[in-house]
Amino acid sequence: AVALASELGVRLDVVAVGSDESIATPLTVLQEAAAAVDVNCEITIRHGNDPAAEIRSAALAANTQILVIGRRLYPGATEVGPVAQRILAAAPCAVLVVAPSSQLWSRRVLVAFDGSDAARSATELAAQLAKPRQLPITLFSITDGSGQLPSEIEDAAQLSIAELKLDGLTGELLAGSGNIAEGILNAARETGADLIVLYRHTRGGLSRKLLGSVGDEVIRGAEVPVLLVGETTQTGLDAVG
Repeated sequence: AVALASELGVRLDVVAVGSDESIATPLTVLQEAAAAVDVNCEITIRHGNDPAAEIRSAALAANTQILVIGRRLYPGATEVGPVAQRILAAAPCAVLVVAPSSQLWSRRVLVAFDGSDAARSATELAAQLAKPRQLPITLFSITDGSGQLPSEIEDAAQLSIAELKLDGLTGELLAGSGNIAEGILNAARETGADLIVLYRHTRGGLSRKLLGSVGDEVIRGAEVPVLLVGETTQTGLDAVG
């Protein structure tokens, strides 16, 4: 989160839920890390019994554009934990899920794409995250039952790629088939992408599944950060939380 805020030149808002004693040392370390790279870091401590609700409330109060949460997987777990699920479902902004060993992206951004407004919004946010390092962006979609990519998806992708070019970025369209989550994870590995961007809405098909089992599978299987973007997510970046 500190590296991202530094890269984007935005404020870092940190919300901690728990007793002051249990979180004092980690917060001190975080403040020192932020100060070392001249990141404005604001810390809020909350004591409620519902961590997901407290985090959502803090994100709303801070007008956060990207909420960063850690990923912890327990042995035998088939999905992300209940608190993380609630945060992902109810967050008022984009949510970046990072594993303990994750690094700030430096190679390529992969965006799940179906031509919808939500996918276009996700691509716009991906472009803002890619621009500081001029990273290429791959738009990935799944073919239909006949093995073809629907023309409306291809047309929308080419329009987004043209918009990326106007913004000084390189874009490409990649199509896969079969299992959606496996396709996304394989595409990330094959292209060398070190950030995966998914979108959250309920239109159907690929879109309908991205916050459910597919989203869980991608988050669990990804070795890189995964960003989930809501359909109404703001694309102007002022704060990371």
